[in-house]
Amino acid sequence: MFEKSRALFYAVLVHVALLVFLVFSVDWDHVPTQAAQKKIDVVQAVAVDESKIQQELEKLQRAEQQKSEREQRATAKAKEAQRKRRKEEQRLKTAEKKRKAEERRAKALKKERQKQAAQREKQKRSEAQRLEAQKKRRTEEKKRKQVEAKRLAQEREEKRRQTEAKKRKDAEARRVAELEAQRSMEAEQRRQAEEQRRQALRDRRLNALRSKYISAIAQKVERNWARPPGASAGIDCDVKVHQIPGGEVINATVTRCNADAIVQRSIENAVRKASPLPLPPDPALFDRDLVFTFHPRD
Repeated sequence: MFEKSRALFYAVLVHVALLVFLVFSVDWDHVPTQAAQKKIDVVQAVAVDESKIQQELEKLQRAEQQKSEREQRATAKAKEAQRKRRKEEQRLKTAEKKRKAEERRAKALKKERQKQAAQREKQKRSEAQRLEAQKKRRTEEKKRKQVEAKRLAQEREEKRRQTEAKKRKDAEARRVAELEAQRSMEAEQRRQAEEQRRQALRDRRLNALRSKYISAIAQKVERNWARPPGASAGIDCDVKVHQIPGGEVINATVTRCNADAIVQRSIENAVRKASPLPLPPDPALFDRDLVFTFHPRD
């Protein structure tokens, strides 16, 4: 726009310069009066020409303005065309990018599908191998279990035979032990019966000897007893005697008596006088602390 205004300015400036040249190119001193008249005509002509020039300038301005408007419209149209062209180019680029992206995505998808198919095939082979290995392990495990079951059955059978043999052996041992215990018990019973029989005989013998022993002690005490005056008949007293081996009396005490104290003292004195007391016919009858009944004849 600035370039167009400058061109118009230059055109006007050229016309003004031409007009000035025409005016000042006439020599006014050398022209006669008739010439002066012509000068007036020239001035008028120049004035007319200036009006034309002004009209021409306006015409040029209008033409320049129209040209400028045409150029502006052309520029706007060109810019719009350029914008549309760029938009179309951008659309084509976007479409091309989209197409390439679709191609890449399709290739990637195809590659991914091929990869997945390969993985599925690999997994299928692996699964088949795993199933085959599992089947083989199951077969081996079944064989192992059969062998183990057979071994366990043999062990149970052997254990059963050993248990039966042990039971028979234990039963035989118990039977032998029971017989031995029965024989031992019977022997012990016989021994105990014999011992009891012997003890009974010994006890009867000792009892008989003891009766004689106690009777001998009572008789000797009675021989050494001095009946107190006024002692009643039927005296019956229990006397406890403490003696040492050999029959020597250490102490004598009447524990139960139907007589008075004088009689009791006389009996105790009689026991001391009878020391040493008669010895038993069997040493087993000796007792450091013995009790006998003093029952003198009236």
